[in-house]
Amino acid sequence: MSRLNPKASLSMKAAWDLARKGQRIYGGTTRQYLAEALRQSWAEVKGSPVTKAADELRAMIRANREKPPVALTPYLAQFSNRTHRRIWADSRL
Repeated sequence: MSRLNPKASLSMKAAWDLARKGQRIYGGTTRQYLAEALRQSWAEVKGSPVTKAADELRAMIRANREKPPVALTPYLAQFSNRTHRRIWADSRL
């Protein structure tokens, strides 16, 4: 399954529903109403408090990823040696 943008997915579903409703009320084809329905549904999805909270959370995660790694203290540096890793890895059964 491909990875989709959940906001875009919600927006498209809502837009097609709005376009179908416009087609039933005013006639014509669903495609004629799709552009305006997309504008309306995207505004609703972006304005929702759940979407705003998710966007803020993503921004916080992105900011934490860009932080430089913490420098090792001399105590922790002794455990970063590859021989220590190999010895500990071999001792596990």
